[in-house]
Amino acid sequence: MKVKRIIYIALGWLFIFFQAVSYLATLGKHEQTVEEHDVGYMIGYNFMMVLASIFFLMAYRLKRKIRRQKELLQIDSFLV
Repeated sequence: MKVKRIIYIALGWLFIFFQAVSYLATLGKHEQTVEEHDVGYMIGYNFMMVLASIFFLMAYRLKRKIRRQKELLQIDSFLV
């Protein structure tokens, strides 16, 4: 499970890198209009950041699960 957590974190950082490259690529070339402030546009433009957040959340949950299993294993080995 540790390998899975490391993969999730690596994917999260990769998506953040892609988002930063996207921001830098459109820095001076993008003129905003009224329609571009819609929710769909903002989600689409920040999609890599949304994916990174999901992968970081999954890694955090996996970390909690690993910690719980470690504690249970320590309790079981102590009581035996």
